[in-house]
Amino acid sequence: MDNNNTELSYKEIGLITSDFVKVSDQLKNTCNKIIEKKFSDFPVIIMSKDEIKLGTLLIDVNEIKDNEWKYFASYLEFLHSKKIITDIDIFKEKSLHGLKEINILKRELNKVGKGFCLAKWNQVSLLL
Repeated sequence: MDNNNTELSYKEIGLITSDFVKVSDQLKNTCNKIIEKKFSDFPVIIMSKDEIKLGTLLIDVNEIKDNEWKYFASYLEFLHSKKIITDIDIFKEKSLHGLKEINILKRELNKVGKGFCLAKWNQVSLLL
């Protein structure tokens, strides 16, 4: 992925998606546990090639079916406390697609590190 370009190619999206599919059952179980144990009603999975401090490492590289990404479990309230998500009400909406403030969210996440994916469990994903 070219760090100078903020747009993802279809090839890159395909690579991210194919990796996500390998671990999706484990991610779904984790999100359900976050909700069941009342940590949050809004679990968030973060994919990254690098170590990040925005959640707990859930799945490391090559841990399941030769996955190529690290997966971190987090949740809305934690990301809000870190000022990654500034407007909780907007995030709680069913979909972020078409959101006017989406570029603000992308810029804030890019400050943390380029090249990761934030997935709200009640929608497909937000690729960054």
